[in-house]
Amino acid sequence: MSACVDRRALLPAQRGIIAILLCLLAGAPGSSLQAAQQPQISIIIDDMGNQRESGLKAVALSGPVAYAFLPHTPHAAELAEAAHRNGKEVILHIPMQSHSGRRLGPGGVTTAMNRVDLMRVVSADLRSLPHVSGVSNHMGSLLTLQRKSMGWLMDLLRIRGNLFFVDSRTTRLSTALEVAQQRGVPSTSRDVFLDNELNQGSISRAFERLLRIARRRGTALAIGHPYDETLAVLAYMIPRLEDHGVHLVPVATLIRTRESLRPPMPAAARFRAAKKAGVGMDYRRVHFIPKRQSITITRPGRQHQINAQTAEEPGHQRRAGDDPR
Repeated sequence: MSACVDRRALLPAQRGIIAILLCLLAGAPGSSLQAAQQPQISIIIDDMGNQRESGLKAVALSGPVAYAFLPHTPHAAELAEAAHRNGKEVILHIPMQSHSGRRLGPGGVTTAMNRVDLMRVVSADLRSLPHVSGVSNHMGSLLTLQRKSMGWLMDLLRIRGNLFFVDSRTTRLSTALEVAQQRGVPSTSRDVFLDNELNQGSISRAFERLLRIARRRGTALAIGHPYDETLAVLAYMIPRLEDHGVHLVPVATLIRTRESLRPPMPAAARFRAAKKAGVGMDYRRVHFIPKRQSITITRPGRQHQINAQTAEEPGHQRRAGDDPR
């Protein structure tokens, strides 16, 4: 039998399929497949909202840079509107308790808060800022160690819907990303702080490290601040990224890319990991009801709902001695 295929003997549909396969195998330069394989980076400018002038300079950066705003700050809403008009992502930057005991400012959350208090504060933070796409932690070297607190936060983000979480990783012991993934919240973590040393030489070297990580791993995420030195380096480097073979993408896109590269965890393994981590052990079942925008908590002999917008339990007034969970 001849190893060659007589194209005249093929049906039209078969010839069409072969033509498509040949086109895919050709892999022409500049194809969408190659574009998808290009290393990706995302950049977040943190601590926005207190300074208007530097905030406006930051928002004027080219490309899909994201901006993380501290809640209830004087210029947060105005700058968030400006960022949204420019097609940028707006992130709520929640102050979280740190080991250093630094003052949190308005809208902060602490280890002393129970579930209802934490959800109420974060809900108010979310209402204070327009066009929020995701949430990140400001400081938090102490609070992000607390799996229970992180679980309450991720439950709220999940029932609110369409919100991602970025772990700023102010401590290598943070549990925030792990808990977010266990709760099913789209999430990722920082790879590089750009401006720990505030001079353009150090910031440029940190940016080069960001590019190396992206080329090695496929993706990388940097966090900087609206300092003049940081903005100057970014204004120079961002327009030249394509020359370096690296693509700047929104944070949500980076998260989807990372999730597509991460092998899925089997359901049984997810359950074992959650049980080992102590996540979800404060209540037996959680029912998410998007249409009613509420979360139903079921415990032995007790069932109640929490409104996703206000974190209030209908008809419930807390008293001294109530279960703090």
